[in-house]
Amino acid sequence: MQRLWGRLKPAPTAAAPAAQRAVEPTFTAGGNFRAQRRSFAAAEVNRLASSFGRGDIAINALLENGLNLMRTRSREWSRSTEEGRRFLSLCRNNIAGPSGIALQMRCGEYIKDGKGWKWQLDDAANTAIEQHWLKWCKRGGGCDITGRQSFAAMLRTLAETSPRDGEFLTRRVRGTKGNPYRYSLQLLATDRLDTAYRAVLSNGREVRMSVETDSAGQATGYYLLERNPNDSSALTSTGQYRVRYDANEVLHGYVQIDAEQLRGVPWAHAVLMGADMLHGFEESAVVAARVGASHMGFYIPPEDQSTDADGQLGNARGSQGELLTDAAPGAFEELPAGYDFKSFDAKYPTQAFDPFVRSRKKAMAAGLDVAHHNLTGDMEGVNYSSARIAELAERDNWRGQQNWLIEQFVYPVFCDWLEMSLLAGAITLPNGSALPVAKLQKFIDGVVFRGRGWTWVDPQNDVKANLAALGQGLTTRSQIVGAMGGDFEDNVAELARENSLAATHSVQFGPVDQPAAPAPDAGATA
Repeated sequence: MQRLWGRLKPAPTAAAPAAQRAVEPTFTAGGNFRAQRRSFAAAEVNRLASSFGRGDIAINALLENGLNLMRTRSREWSRSTEEGRRFLSLCRNNIAGPSGIALQMRCGEYIKDGKGWKWQLDDAANTAIEQHWLKWCKRGGGCDITGRQSFAAMLRTLAETSPRDGEFLTRRVRGTKGNPYRYSLQLLATDRLDTAYRAVLSNGREVRMSVETDSAGQATGYYLLERNPNDSSALTSTGQYRVRYDANEVLHGYVQIDAEQLRGVPWAHAVLMGADMLHGFEESAVVAARVGASHMGFYIPPEDQSTDADGQLGNARGSQGELLTDAAPGAFEELPAGYDFKSFDAKYPTQAFDPFVRSRKKAMAAGLDVAHHNLTGDMEGVNYSSARIAELAERDNWRGQQNWLIEQFVYPVFCDWLEMSLLAGAITLPNGSALPVAKLQKFIDGVVFRGRGWTWVDPQNDVKANLAALGQGLTTRSQIVGAMGGDFEDNVAELARENSLAATHSVQFGPVDQPAAPAPDAGATA
C-alpha cells in the first residue's frame, strides 16, 4: 500500500505543496494506514472527551424537566448562602436602584415659523403626564392592587425575584374601582405557571409549560393556577383549577438565552452546583476549626476497668453509656489512677484553604457576571486599575439588565397606564382640561426611561475627559448627566431656582477653588 501510493501520488509542485501535504495519508511504523484528523478538536469522540455529551436537547424540553428543581435550588442558595444573598442584593440595587426607574417625557411636535420647521416640546403635556405618573406610582396611589407597595418597591422586588426564579409574572388589572387611573398591577408567583401542563387545543394552538402559543410561536395566553401550589396554608379541600388569561392581560418576562424559549432560567444556573459544594466545604471547614479550637479527646480506662467507678470523670453519659465531660478554657483535670487521655486535634483548615476558596469564588463571580470584590467584599489583591476595569465592565452588564427590565415591564406598564388614564380623563392640565386620548401615540413616542446611574470612578479625570469630549462635540450635557442617572433639564431648572433664591437674599457664590489674593508688595507705594 505504501509503495502503491508512492507510485500514484502526483509530483509536488512549487505552487501547492502545502495543499498536497494536507491530503496525503500517513502510515505507522508497521506500514499500516493511519487516517489524519479531519474534524474539529471539540468534535472528537475518544476517552479524553468522554465527559462531553453526545446529544443535545431543546431548551423547552430542558426547562420542562429541570426548571422546578433549578428554581428551588436557586431560592435555597439565595436564602442560605452569603454569596446568594449578596448577588440578589446587587441585582436589586443596580437594576432597579434605590428609587426605581425615572420617567422623562419628551413629547412635542414640529412648528413652522419664519425660519422653517423646528422641534418644540409640549411642556404642559409633559409636565402633566410626569406629575400624574408620580401620583400613581406612590404607595397607595393605585399601582399595586394590594396597596402594599409603590411602583419603585415593585421594581426592586422584580429585580430580585427575576434573577432568582429566572422570570417574573404580573397580572394587568384594568378598570379597577376607586382608582382614578383605572389601572393596577398584581405581582404573582411564577409557580402558578405549571411546568408540567401541556395540551393541544382545538384551534391548533399548543400549550406547553402553561404558555399557549400560536403557529408562529407567539404567546397568546397563559394558564395560571388559582393559587400558589407551594403555599400549604392556602390549600383547601377543593382541587386546583387553571384560569386562562389572554396574553394582553399578563406580563411574563425573562431573559431569553435560546430561540423559541417559553420560560426563563434562573440567572445563577451555571454556578449553583459549584456554589452548593463550596458552601458545604466551607461549612465543614468551620466545623473542623471549631472542633480544633475545642481540643477534644478521649479517656482511655485501664485494661481491668471499663467505667469510672468512683465518678471522678463526671456522671454524664452518651447513648452507648460512654462517659462525657466538658472542657473549660484554661482548666486542667487530674485523671484517676490508670487512666490515659488521647487528644483529638483537627488540623483543618490549613494554609491552602483561603487560596482555594478565593479561586472558587472568583469562578462563581465570573459565572454571575459580577466583579469578585463586589460579590464577596474581598478587596485583597485589588488595586485601583483592576477595580476600575472590573467596575466599568460590570456597570455595562447592569445597564443591559436595566434596559431589559424597562422593555419587559416598565414600558408596557406605562403604555397601559397612559391609555387607561387618558380614557378616564384622569390626566389634566393646570387649567383643568384633560389631555385628549387622540394624542396617545404622540405621548408614547416622547417617553424616555432612565435607570439609576453611578458616580465616576475617578471624578477628577472623568470630569476632564467629559469636558474635552463636550468641547469636541463628541457628547452632550444630557448624555453626561444621564449616564449618572440624572436629568439635565431638571438640573437646569433646579439651578435656576437656586440662583433666584440666592439673588433674593443677596447671596453670591464664587468658585470653590478660588485662589487667595497675592500679598501686597512691601516696597510699593500708594
